[in-house]
Amino acid sequence: MRPLRSIVPIAAAALLLAGCGGSSTTSGSGSPVVNNPAVNKQENGVGSLSADEILARAKTALTRASSVHLVGQVTEDGDEMRLDLRIKGREGGIGIINVQNHKIELVRVGQTVYMRTDENFWASQIGDPAVAKQLAGKYLKGPVDDVRLKQLANFTDMAGLADLMLKPDGKLAKGERKTVNGIPAIGLVDDDPKDPGVLYVAVQGEPYPLQLAPAAAGSNSQGSIDFVDYGKSVQLTAPSAAEVIDASKLGQPGG
Repeated sequence: MRPLRSIVPIAAAALLLAGCGGSSTTSGSGSPVVNNPAVNKQENGVGSLSADEILARAKTALTRASSVHLVGQVTEDGDEMRLDLRIKGREGGIGIINVQNHKIELVRVGQTVYMRTDENFWASQIGDPAVAKQLAGKYLKGPVDDVRLKQLANFTDMAGLADLMLKPDGKLAKGERKTVNGIPAIGLVDDDPKDPGVLYVAVQGEPYPLQLAPAAAGSNSQGSIDFVDYGKSVQLTAPSAAEVIDASKLGQPGG
């Protein structure tokens, strides 16, 4: 799976892309409230599989899950990213990404994405104070295939998350077992020489991904990302029309 060092620049690049050319949730600073997915306390059998087979099972379990809460904090070479996102299958998601001192409020409902961040970011990226002022306090709205929003939209889709966060950069090996957020799990260690990472997968109930963390002390990456609250209800509500600017009308008077 992708080491943590990859997630920060991906999120940063997505944010910067959103600035080119042109609902409430909790913050990501607290501890997650865990909804234990392992209703069946029996071993699910993944512990006896190869590392690649376990990863394949974990990806399938994640993409089939009705919902998940993604929460955590990652620091890479002084750059910090905090996540607090609730994803409802492939229907959408809602939450906050903090990256490079910018707070991104993200909502996706169906095929429509809404993104809101601060005026200073828009001013620095767009280079047009009038447009930056126009976007202040507003959500930029666009379809999921809008180039400015597509990468961010991957954070609100189960399949997108699996591709974004569970992609090996090196060779996988089975690691130690430990309890993660109250759930017995087995580690999958990515031996990427730049910064090895470990994904913990549940060995009871569904083989859900539970946590992504550095694999070794002294790693360039610090922190962890937790996958919690599987199956918990997620409400998706689009921002009101007064809060929204359509990306296709950005820069137009009254848009």
